[in-house]
Amino acid sequence: MQQLISLPPRMAREFAALEPELAQEWFAAADPVGRRLGSGGGTAHLLRAAWQATGGGKSFADWLRGSRKLMIHGGGQSRRLPAYAAVGKPLLPLPVMRWSLGQRLRQTLLEAQAPFYRRLLQQAPAATVAMVANGDVLLRGAIPAVLPEADVLAIGLWVRPEQAQHHGVFFCPRQQPDRLAFFLQKPSPATIRELAGQYLFLVDTGVWLLSERAVNVLLRKCEAGPYELYAGLGLGLGATPTQRDPEVNALTSAVVPLPDGAFHHFGTSRDLIQSVSALQNLVMDQTKLGLVSTKPHPDQHTQNATVEVTLRAENHGLWIENSHIPATWQLSCNHVLTGVPENNWTLKLEPGACLDFVPVGNNQICVRHYNIDDSFAGDRQYAPLFPVVPREQLDGPTVQRILAGHPPAGDRLSAHELAEQTDLAALYAQRNANREKILAPLAAHHERSVFYRLDLDATADLYAATKLPLPAELADGEPLKRIRDRMFRAAVQRRRQAGDWEQHEAAAFRLLRDLILRQTELAPVRPVRQVLDDQIIWGRSPVRLDLAGGWTDTPPYCLQFGGQVVNVAVNLNGQPPIQVFARLTDRPELVLRSIDLGIEERLRTFDELAGFENATSGFAIAKAALALAGFLPRFRDGAKFPTLEAQLRDFGGGIEIALLSAVPKGSGLGTSSILAATLLGMLSDLCGLNWSREDLFARTLALEQMLGAGGGWQDQIGGVLGGLKLIETAPGLEQKPTLRWLPDDFFGPDYADRTVLLYYTGLTRVARGILKEIVRGMFLNAHARLEVLEQTGQNAAFCADAIQRHDWESFAEAIRRTWTLKQELDRGTNPPAVQAILQPVADYLAAAQLPGAGGGGYLLMLAKDDEAARRIRQVLTARPPNAKARFVSLNLSKIGFEVTRS
Repeated sequence: MQQLISLPPRMAREFAALEPELAQEWFAAADPVGRRLGSGGGTAHLLRAAWQATGGGKSFADWLRGSRKLMIHGGGQSRRLPAYAAVGKPLLPLPVMRWSLGQRLRQTLLEAQAPFYRRLLQQAPAATVAMVANGDVLLRGAIPAVLPEADVLAIGLWVRPEQAQHHGVFFCPRQQPDRLAFFLQKPSPATIRELAGQYLFLVDTGVWLLSERAVNVLLRKCEAGPYELYAGLGLGLGATPTQRDPEVNALTSAVVPLPDGAFHHFGTSRDLIQSVSALQNLVMDQTKLGLVSTKPHPDQHTQNATVEVTLRAENHGLWIENSHIPATWQLSCNHVLTGVPENNWTLKLEPGACLDFVPVGNNQICVRHYNIDDSFAGDRQYAPLFPVVPREQLDGPTVQRILAGHPPAGDRLSAHELAEQTDLAALYAQRNANREKILAPLAAHHERSVFYRLDLDATADLYAATKLPLPAELADGEPLKRIRDRMFRAAVQRRRQAGDWEQHEAAAFRLLRDLILRQTELAPVRPVRQVLDDQIIWGRSPVRLDLAGGWTDTPPYCLQFGGQVVNVAVNLNGQPPIQVFARLTDRPELVLRSIDLGIEERLRTFDELAGFENATSGFAIAKAALALAGFLPRFRDGAKFPTLEAQLRDFGGGIEIALLSAVPKGSGLGTSSILAATLLGMLSDLCGLNWSREDLFARTLALEQMLGAGGGWQDQIGGVLGGLKLIETAPGLEQKPTLRWLPDDFFGPDYADRTVLLYYTGLTRVARGILKEIVRGMFLNAHARLEVLEQTGQNAAFCADAIQRHDWESFAEAIRRTWTLKQELDRGTNPPAVQAILQPVADYLAAAQLPGAGGGGYLLMLAKDDEAARRIRQVLTARPPNAKARFVSLNLSKIGFEVTRS
């Protein structure tokens, strides 16, 4: 996906310098100065500008097909929101929402808009090549799982006629609500009501998805001169269009309403305050707000600002940004105050008065005084109304005279001139300095601020660049906040190249481990022998293929948001590949043998058993499982024994355990977790522990924390429980899974080893390092990581729905999304060696992904059909990437874990 944005001319030129992070993701351009293009012409110009700059010599058609284009328009004059005319509405700074997790102190409206738009474009029909959206709108809502194919697919919202009259309106036949009959631009409420008897109506959100055919029609229409997208192309759409134009009329069109959707407009100064107020009050759940506030957020918003005035209820309708407001100011209501420099002026503002202090070079400030409802319509946009004052002459009496309508003599600028002459670098520098001033107070008052709910990764960048000392360490309080505090310290110190950052990070992981282990230690067990001298206990499990939702099951993410995973239990080459055998021995010792590794270890002391934290040990998992089964005093209920030997004599003898993992290490099939669960299940049977399946899941999660390896719950649930299932947990420390078994046809005999293929790549990659890096981002509420994880959970729901509907194409789409999302989380998921395997068979694949962390292991492939599957086998068998690569037969395991005895 390529992201394109139109901005005011000067901001477009300085975009890379002022917004370097956004510039890595977005191509910015401006409409030609002095030429009116219309919204359609602006769309065409943005596409052509991006093609010329990034096309790499391709034809326009090839470039357009190469990736989908997301376009956001923000290059207008912003007459009704003048404070942000110079930067463009998409780049206006947006406050952190008090209910949010992972928002940045320096976030813009664009960063709030983009995730929804990206998800929508990712889920668009196959024919879609581009999407257009307005930069002054923030949309919320659930995206339907399946979107209809059309040349122009528009997104609408259900609203009242009074709300719709200010926008474009779609009218759809009541019998075919997704088909467009016609489109009207700003119809009156009376007109809408008259038509409502025959048609459903939806307001246009400004979000249109276009096929290549629609893009080409738009480009041709723009060749003749200015052309409007909505009032031009839109009026020609539908079964009974209001405007005759054969080329446009021939385009197919459809409208999709957003279920439970919402539309927040940022078109005017009042809209800015009202929309942010609505967003701040979206969530009133006190369990999510903590102590931030239990009351509705007032319509008073301060950002990047020092405000020394006491704000009262009568000061409603307030926006203060990038400013210093001393106690000597008298505020009223309905003010937008931006760019106010540090001052000690004595000022009195009347209701509706707004002030914008704009740097314009040569150490001068243009003072823009306007009313909150000013629209700068017509020629007023070009009238030289705003005085330019040397910075050193800017004082309280001068500003008070400007407020009274008596500005000083000298140069003046119009709103139009001011947008082009704003010293954007100085504006950003002032905002950055004001933001730095609020960091320490935010951290110090964390109980009632959003500090530990911020994107702490981005906040660490800001903090490390200052000379501020680290905030006071949190010694007690909410466990997850303490963990974030430690990881934030580590992040700041790592950026400052301080030597203690690793200690802080280790402390964060230790706190998480202790938090999870505490649940296990609260329920110690007493192992009692339940096997005869000559009996062998045999436990075995399948492996799991994660299909969608992987990583959402990993703490701390699942503790905060819950997890949502679709996976399937499968046997390989006709047998469960994870097997454990146990029997009693006469000698009071624990004997551990690995059949696949060919190693053995004997444990005779508690210290030897407690050596499980070295996860590189061949028997770390077995030692931790025995400890959890009560053979280490820490986890034992009742009387403690002085030695392991004494406990084993009391138990009735030693235990000999043989392990078999018929899957290579780093396979991506959840082997380690499933082996741990299989061991625990076998020990439960041998020692009479009576653990339920839920106990096994929780203790396996604890076991992985004991090893310092981390990990989530999906692997053990996926292997212990057979079949194809959707697994979900709610937020909270106690992760209790809810399972929904799904139809297993796609892994039955009609599909398995036919169009569903499993291939061992011969490449291995252990998830431990990957896991640590991703969990670090979870601890720090890293916005980009949380966004991908949210989409990953949504894809699990999409995948389950596709399986329920027996929709092979949608199932393949879910697998494709899984692969894309895994790569967004970790670039190492798809290394060149894996790409070299996929590339020769790409034309035959409906979808493919590497289960687990990726980078190697097994490759799950969905062939387009039986013939495509035959070709895939032929190519990879004839030219394997290495001596170990091979196809592996898979069959569905409906049983999952089972334990029997001789």
